[in-house]
Amino acid sequence: YIIFPCKESEEPYFNSWSKYPEIRDVDKIRYVPSGVVPSVARESRTAIRKRYSIPDDGFVVSYVGRHNAIKGYDVLKEFASSFLKGSENAYFLIAGKLGPLEPLDHPHWIEAGWLNDPHSLIAASDVFVLPNHETYFDLVLLEVMSLGVPIVCSRTGGNKYILGDDSAGIKGFNDIDELSEQIAYIESASKAEIAECRDENIKLFEEKYSCQRFASRMLDTYSSLGVI
Repeated sequence: YIIFPCKESEEPYFNSWSKYPEIRDVDKIRYVPSGVVPSVARESRTAIRKRYSIPDDGFVVSYVGRHNAIKGYDVLKEFASSFLKGSENAYFLIAGKLGPLEPLDHPHWIEAGWLNDPHSLIAASDVFVLPNHETYFDLVLLEVMSLGVPIVCSRTGGNKYILGDDSAGIKGFNDIDELSEQIAYIESASKAEIAECRDENIKLFEEKYSCQRFASRMLDTYSSLGVI
């Protein structure tokens, strides 16, 4: 048997392995959504913003991940180049090892590099962008969800499955125009609307994507297969 997090997570196999449809045996596939340990910010929002010279009222877009095309770093750069022209109070706070793609050359594009504590950086932001061109089931999405930070993610792979949960705090996009619309919506949202986004993300995480929920699903699956 092969266990995938969800049906949508098979997309990369179909897209990059021509023989996958022939090899794939639907009777031998099971789907078990993953879970993670809830993330914790070790440093305060104020401390992180002070370190990177970001004002308390600055609108911060965060990204954590590899700086390559498959992860959508190119999409993020293209979006930021346009967005920063129309928003003097916006900042992009980026974590992850530099390269192969070069950072955007702009004073409000801040590269923090590889971090032991990326969760503090994420928690200090107003929205997290997950712009993958392709993805399996990106666990960073669950980590950000557990922090209660609003998320805007591309409609691909496992992202599509999580978007199906209909949390107010998780928005999807198909192209840069839609990404711009979703970010602009969050930037202009009221404190009450942002609070709802945060609460719904944390609630969804606790109800579906915690380690306890994941373990329970795995045990049920193994039991149904007669393994335990």
